[in-house]
Amino acid sequence: MSLLSRTRALWQKARHLDRDLKEQGATGAQRFALLAQKARAVLIPPGTRRFKLYTSIGRPLARPLLAWTHHQRHGNVPLWNRWREFAPAAGEIGAQEVLSFPECAEPRCSILVPVYGKWRHTYTCLRSILRHTSGVSYEVLVLDDCSPDETAELAKVVTGVRFLRNAENLGFLRNCNAGARAARGSTILLLNNDTSVEPGWLDALHEVLDADPQAGLVGAKLLDPRGRLQEAGGIVWRDGSGWNFGRGGDPSASEFDYLKEVDYCSGACLLIPADLWRRLGGFDDRYAPAYYEDTDLAFAVRAAGRKVIYQPRAAVVHLEGVSHGTDASEGMKRYQEINRVKFAEKWRAVLEAEQSAGPADLFRARDRSQRKAHVAVVDHTLPAYDADAGSRLTWMYLRLLVEEGIQVSFLPMNLFAAQPYARLLQDLGVEVLCGQAHGPQHRLWLARAGRDLDAVYLHRPHVAEAYLPHVQEHAPQARIVYQCHDLHHLREQRRHAAEGGRGEGGEAAQWRKMEERVLAAAQVIHTPSTYEAEWIARQFPGKIVRDVPIYFWDRVPLDGEPADGGDLSARSAGDLLFVGGFRHPPNEAAVLWFAREVLPRVRERIPHARLLLAGAHPTPAVQALPADGVRILGRLSEEQLAAAYRSARIAVVPLVWGAGVKGKLIEALAWGLPVAGTPVGAEGVAGIESAMGIGASPDELAAAVLELLQDDALWRRRRQAGLELVARSFSAQRAREIVRLDFARKS
Repeated sequence: MSLLSRTRALWQKARHLDRDLKEQGATGAQRFALLAQKARAVLIPPGTRRFKLYTSIGRPLARPLLAWTHHQRHGNVPLWNRWREFAPAAGEIGAQEVLSFPECAEPRCSILVPVYGKWRHTYTCLRSILRHTSGVSYEVLVLDDCSPDETAELAKVVTGVRFLRNAENLGFLRNCNAGARAARGSTILLLNNDTSVEPGWLDALHEVLDADPQAGLVGAKLLDPRGRLQEAGGIVWRDGSGWNFGRGGDPSASEFDYLKEVDYCSGACLLIPADLWRRLGGFDDRYAPAYYEDTDLAFAVRAAGRKVIYQPRAAVVHLEGVSHGTDASEGMKRYQEINRVKFAEKWRAVLEAEQSAGPADLFRARDRSQRKAHVAVVDHTLPAYDADAGSRLTWMYLRLLVEEGIQVSFLPMNLFAAQPYARLLQDLGVEVLCGQAHGPQHRLWLARAGRDLDAVYLHRPHVAEAYLPHVQEHAPQARIVYQCHDLHHLREQRRHAAEGGRGEGGEAAQWRKMEERVLAAAQVIHTPSTYEAEWIARQFPGKIVRDVPIYFWDRVPLDGEPADGGDLSARSAGDLLFVGGFRHPPNEAAVLWFAREVLPRVRERIPHARLLLAGAHPTPAVQALPADGVRILGRLSEEQLAAAYRSARIAVVPLVWGAGVKGKLIEALAWGLPVAGTPVGAEGVAGIESAMGIGASPDELAAAVLELLQDDALWRRRRQAGLELVARSFSAQRAREIVRLDFARKS
């Protein structure tokens, strides 16, 4: 390739990357930094003298700029710009805007707002509910505990709300219990009147109940009016004392922004299924008039076999101290210590068995992971599971780790919180350590958290080599597991040979040396390829090497997908499906070779045959392929890709160079779609010959394609063999067993 052609290709890739980053939520500064990182990777590859010079001089100079770019905020307007919305209503009741709430005969949620005076705060709270609540049907009950002010007159300017006034003052706890008896919703939400809710709050809380049948109590992220964090879930120490985790911190920081189990959530905003509330008897009367009732309820929910969960997507501003003040030695606040003693006596056995002694164990106490394995997963970026096979593999194993009860922290080397992938991982319960809060200082996080890690799961050689020194220094007890997606040096050597090179290529040699260093340091090596597993075992005798499923499924449709995936009449007779992103050079080379050398031979016999290309970022060369025989589908959603697998006649995997097991091959077989491809495309999968037509030359591969297009009986045999191969070697159970072997908590 000429210098001009190479420059044009790199410029095109940079434009595509910039567009993707913008779609993923990157600011201009972040896009500049990330593009600079990509340019550095191309111009200063690992293993070169330039790279050594960069690490000693360039990287230290670049760190301040990277820290600044990754701290740039984007998204919602900062709370401090909206302080007037949280300020108590001014003027008299009659001068207030009328709030008209929708009336609902059968609400899903009953929002209970217990009040004693402070009508201005109550009005402000109700106004925020009306403005920022949608989706979930709800009713609002204002529980007036004989307020001495004009609270009763709020009904003049607030319609659609049920105002319940007690005949006598009951105190906070008994007022809540009495109000809950009047609730009509299937869920009960307790909300202090000194709060203002943020958009999407109620939906986010209910999403937790909908997603996890074991969820029993859900709390919100509490903020102060300046936008600082008040609480990201509560911690209870062994003596029964409480700790508002994250108080005063940045609410967008990674440690406060993932779904997690917690000891308790503040009663300022709590959601619970109504049937569970009634079964538990509501708040325990021993804590009347107030304090520790919310903590006690959380422990009761767990004793009933359910979870207490913190939902960071539900943000609520809390004007702390409005109701009871802040002095623990007088007034209602004095009950805080009195009730701590009662709580400690009631739950003594649980406190001693489950709770941490104090802040020295904060890292595990913050998400109740004292008895869980904690794994740090490191990759070059957040896994864009819908863009490339390597990311899809990472994504599937992350989900499996979480399903196995392992606490996961994800460290993307490029530090960027690409959306929607960061949000999806956080919603799974994965702590995503992005640059916004951490800058380029993952090594500092490892210095703080390393002693608590049971394993570190490193992906890709250049990433692994960069992080290994910090892992070895700060987490010497952690098991180092290396995910060898493919042997990069083998792939580059094959590319070198395909382009006419002799001997070992320079880039291949650099990757080989790097991979050898990483493989030597790892205690366990995962590779999807049986071929590469054998190579590693020969080079590093005695090393634990596992050939792991690249993709895996809980159920393989041996009897058809959907009703009968073997019904050929539902498929397009000449459609050949290729799946793969074109930023991966082997995919571009494969498609160009197939379209130019193989497809014309197929179309001589079957003129209507066409090649369908499903994958992001088709290059100019791919886009220039003849439209009458090639259709570019582009990047497909999960649903669109499933439809493509169901309608195509066969899949093609015509790799001319590359390494590792091809995700596109296993995915096609799992969908019950027979495959034709090259020996490189078939490499590393034991028993693939029965499920796939293989041809090395254009004539041989064209013959394999034609067989599957013309012979229905062969098509069905290959389909069945592929499904059986996936069930045997790529099952979720097999992947689960490997996870349990390699990521269990150290005793």
